[in-house]
Amino acid sequence: MVLAGITWGGAMYFFLFRLTNWVDTPAYSREGNEHCFFLEFYDQHDVWHMMSACSMFFNFMILFTLDDDLFCVPRADIRVF
Repeated sequence: MVLAGITWGGAMYFFLFRLTNWVDTPAYSREGNEHCFFLEFYDQHDVWHMMSACSMFFNFMILFTLDDDLFCVPRADIRVF
């Protein structure tokens, strides 16, 4: 959960740069690209994609392990609502 929070925070930080604009043409939108700062290859938009992908992965892992303690409980004994 901590890793999901950290990566979501990082993804939101890079999302707020608003480097791309879906209204403009790709050629015009490309002019707004910043210099590559991460490993001298990735710009802020690329880092946003990586951070948001990692945060979605961590969130799915949280959902997958949320009810692991119910693995050995018989289905009739699990209270749903």
